[in-house]
Amino acid sequence: MALIEELLGAARHAALAGGLSRLMTIHIEVGTDSGIDPRILAADIEDRFEGQLLGGCQVVAELADGTEVEMVAVEGEQLPGNHL
Repeated sequence: MALIEELLGAARHAALAGGLSRLMTIHIEVGTDSGIDPRILAADIEDRFEGQLLGGCQVVAELADGTEVEMVAVEGEQLPGNHL
């Protein structure tokens, strides 16, 4: 489960760096040669969501070339008064 923790950490970091108070969508790319099913990974990640930042968030996992699995983008709601 280290991969899930790493992806969630990257998403939290991106949210804080972007001034987001709540994540709505996390976009992940899963390498075709990684041996990981994107649907299962997305479901496993969503099972771990809780709290104000991640509650109700959706994971979009798409196949990409290679062996890497990485968080590529987040979408969410900005903190009040934070206009980036």
